[in-house]
Amino acid sequence: MWIWLSAPAIDRWRTSTRTTCSTQGYVCAMRKDHPLAKPNLTVEAFAAADHLVISWSGDATSATDQALHQLGLTRRVALTVNHFASAVPIVMETNLIAILPTDYIHQHVASGELFIARTPVDVPHTSISMLWHKRQNRAAGLRWLRQHLKELYIARGPHNIDDVYRI
Repeated sequence: MWIWLSAPAIDRWRTSTRTTCSTQGYVCAMRKDHPLAKPNLTVEAFAAADHLVISWSGDATSATDQALHQLGLTRRVALTVNHFASAVPIVMETNLIAILPTDYIHQHVASGELFIARTPVDVPHTSISMLWHKRQNRAAGLRWLRQHLKELYIARGPHNIDDVYRI
C-alpha cells in the first residue's frame, strides 16, 4: 500500500485516487522583532527585504516572483532551502523573511516565536492530498487508515489563514 501526502497536483496518474485533506494558505513569516514585523506589510517593503525561499528543486523563482514581476518589482533571494522544517529556525534567527504555509507555522505563531503578515501579493493556495492506487479503494483496512490519517492531519491545527491570524 502506498499513501502519499502531497502538495503538488498529481492528476496525471490515472491509476490513483485522491482525497483532499485540506487547502492551505501562505503567510509572510519573520522573526518577532524583525524591522518589518508590523500589521500592514507593503509590497515595496516586502520586495526590498532579503528572502528565504523553500524549493525542492533549488529553483529560487516561484509564483511570488511572478506576482512581483507583474507589479514591476523583484525580490532578493538570499537563501534557498529544500524543506519547510529548515526554514523556521533560520527565519527566527536572521533578518530573512519567508512565505510559509499556515498549517506548518501555526504552532510557532501561537507560541510567539514568529510574526506573520498577510502576503502583499497573491500567493496561490495549495491542496494537501492523500493518494493511493485505485485497486485499494475498497479495502476496508485501508479505508479505515486513510480516514484516520485525514482526521489526524485535520486535528493538527488551523489550516485556514484566518484561523492562524486569530491565534
